[in-house]
Amino acid sequence: MRLLTAVLALASAFALPSALRAGWEIETAADFTSRSDLERAGLGIGTASSARTLLEVVATPMTPFGVLRLGGTWERFSFSNGGGNPLPNTLQTFAAIVGLDTRFGDSVLFRIEAQPGFYVAGSRPSGRNFNVPVLVGGSYLLSENLQLILGVQINPNAKYPVIGGPGVRWKFAPAWTLNAVLPAPRLEFAPNKGLTLYAGARLLGGTYRTDDSFGTARGNARFNRAVLSYSEIRTGLGLNWELRPGTKLEVEGGAVVKREYDFHRLDARFKSDGAAAYGGLTLSASF
Repeated sequence: MRLLTAVLALASAFALPSALRAGWEIETAADFTSRSDLERAGLGIGTASSARTLLEVVATPMTPFGVLRLGGTWERFSFSNGGGNPLPNTLQTFAAIVGLDTRFGDSVLFRIEAQPGFYVAGSRPSGRNFNVPVLVGGSYLLSENLQLILGVQINPNAKYPVIGGPGVRWKFAPAWTLNAVLPAPRLEFAPNKGLTLYAGARLLGGTYRTDDSFGTARGNARFNRAVLSYSEIRTGLGLNWELRPGTKLEVEGGAVVKREYDFHRLDARFKSDGAAAYGGLTLSASF
């Protein structure tokens, strides 16, 4: 899901004075989710609360073909499991970012990006955790206030190896924008240039692989080296505040309405039984 965030960034690019430019992009985030019950096939299996941290650094050097995107990302979901919950305590991503942004005329912005790396259900990466998700996305500017977006993510380990679809970014009034683009569709209100308030949803998660002894330690060797797709659906309110040109602070809170752990190749799915509260901060900078 993190890779799909690149589509949302692409949707916003035309709104910036310099959509394609050389420099650096840095983003760090932390959020927390309260405890909720988990179930499998209607039977309770325990509880979980979580903390998520993210650090992403990307250099954007200019080339004759467009702007390269070269960097790395680290994301970690840490779970406090209780009541006999047999699921992983940690899901981590250690990945490089290799991509290209380019224009076709004045109306089309195109991005292709790969994130080769280790997607680990546990704490120690190994060769079995290696994966290369790829994103292909495009944005078409119909007018100053309306653009169409199309994004596709290719992930060999996912339950659905190819997912994606269209989106739209529509500024339908001077202070109002409908940003209907996955993974974070939302309605935005900007009372001034430096502040945006919003209400919407956010999809988080990823695809990971357990280690050689994960299942054995839990009494079921089928879960050794198993592929796990983790997802969260969040709804909430937030604000995005431009602290200075190029530096933004985002504050968000609401409810996690669905949390799911899907060992799709084993036909074993665990999900939340009820909503949980969440809150988080994101600090981003481009220069």
